[in-house]
Amino acid sequence: MSTATPARRSAVPPPPRPPVKVYPGAVFPESSIFMIGYYPLTIEPHAVVHPRVRFTTLHGPVRIGPGAIISEKSMIGVQYTEQKQQKQQQQQPEQIPPATRTTVPGQGQGQAQEQGESSEGEKSQARKVESVTLERGVIIEPGAYVEAELVREGTVIEAGAKIGRGCHIGRFCKICPYITIPPGENLPDYTVVYGNGEGERRIDHAGATEPGLDELRLRMSSVHVNLLKKLVQVPPKKG
Repeated sequence: MSTATPARRSAVPPPPRPPVKVYPGAVFPESSIFMIGYYPLTIEPHAVVHPRVRFTTLHGPVRIGPGAIISEKSMIGVQYTEQKQQKQQQQQPEQIPPATRTTVPGQGQGQAQEQGESSEGEKSQARKVESVTLERGVIIEPGAYVEAELVREGTVIEAGAKIGRGCHIGRFCKICPYITIPPGENLPDYTVVYGNGEGERRIDHAGATEPGLDELRLRMSSVHVNLLKKLVQVPPKKG
């Protein structure tokens, strides 16, 4: 008579999950969303998060503002530290063979001190908190990749666009599909970025000059949110 062998348990620990705070009225199907990190993830009232969204809070908190829409397959949060990205881009320096190295008396202590200072600097950079905040009415379309520090209200980031770390995106901007915004860039209010790669920039003067147009855009976004609340199903919690 054969006996069933017990299933082996993986020795790899599960990835860390961030503390999540979901306000009333928000749509957040937690069981179908990938989350990893240590810092908090906050979903404010009437925000709608589609299934298959990826949130990363390894390097700082993420806040989704009221009435924001996060579409499927998008990624929100800083993936890698700036220091790690720089190391990946730099070529490995040539290593000096031990036989050819020369030691000058009196330099050993100074070199050790410099190495200690550089290691402390690397640790301080590694501890830097890089948060991501999306304000009211921001729309993130499918496949977009957002590491920006701040995206202000009413901005639309269309499908496949990539917003680099530390960016500040102004109010009611529009980032067209597959545009790449390099890290650290600041876009003024009502900027439209279009074209290929990093794209071209222009100012939407109608939005900047027409009174009441901003409020109308936010109302249209609110109608969109109310419709999505009926379409995006949140499975009931077990237990």
